[in-house]
Amino acid sequence: MLFLDRNGDEVQRRAIDPWPWMARLHLTEAVHLRSTSEFLLCSGQPSVDDAGRIVGKGNIRLQMETAMENLHTVLATGGFDLGDVVRLNLYTTDVDGLSANFDVITEALARAKCHPSNTLLGVSRLARPQMLIEIEATAAR
Repeated sequence: MLFLDRNGDEVQRRAIDPWPWMARLHLTEAVHLRSTSEFLLCSGQPSVDDAGRIVGKGNIRLQMETAMENLHTVLATGGFDLGDVVRLNLYTTDVDGLSANFDVITEALARAKCHPSNTLLGVSRLARPQMLIEIEATAAR
């Protein structure tokens, strides 16, 4: 895919997909970028409100939805959107719960026409014990 960055420079983005099964999840194995001039590296976004309080204690789906909303906010504040995301890392203490609710992620990616590379890591704990997920992203254009 070819598009122009804010400076009018051409940026090429090409999905690297040796196996077709990732496409149905709106993910890709790798994203090749050429002539990218701008990046936004987002910290892991947990499920917290604007005061930093945990939202959805014990509810993985609500935490996934809130973490995605927080990611949208960070991207927008940086002048990007979900369609600019080229790498999405998911960290969770509940891999089974995340997998059962993965539509929260895939539907957001589908709406944004976004196919980022992705890693899902099951961890024993996040920054606070009530956190079930953090979503980290890299956006580029």
